[in-house]
Amino acid sequence: MITSLNIKNVATFDSVNGVTIADLKRINFFFGFNGSGKSTIAKYLYNLSLASSQQNTDFNQCSNLGYDTTQHQIITFSEDFIEENFIAKSDFKGVFSLNQSNAVIDKQI
Repeated sequence: MITSLNIKNVATFDSVNGVTIADLKRINFFFGFNGSGKSTIAKYLYNLSLASSQQNTDFNQCSNLGYDTTQHQIITFSEDFIEENFIAKSDFKGVFSLNQSNAVIDKQI
């Protein structure tokens, strides 16, 4: 499990210190103003999940503690994720929507 990220020398993060995000949990939510780095963090995490030959070199100075490619799966819910899984595909396992026909389930939730 990733416990810490250091995002450095990419987008709005400086080349000297960057930013360290510590005490990460199994599931993390990043929120903030436009331009605060949320998408850059998501792109870095997605980049980690790619084969080394496909990784973007813009993230070469970024690092993390705890990621093990053999035991962990990174899923970043970003604009790219939405495009790849909801717009480009017609189905997505495990995702359903609640509407009037799902009234019983809706009440249980």
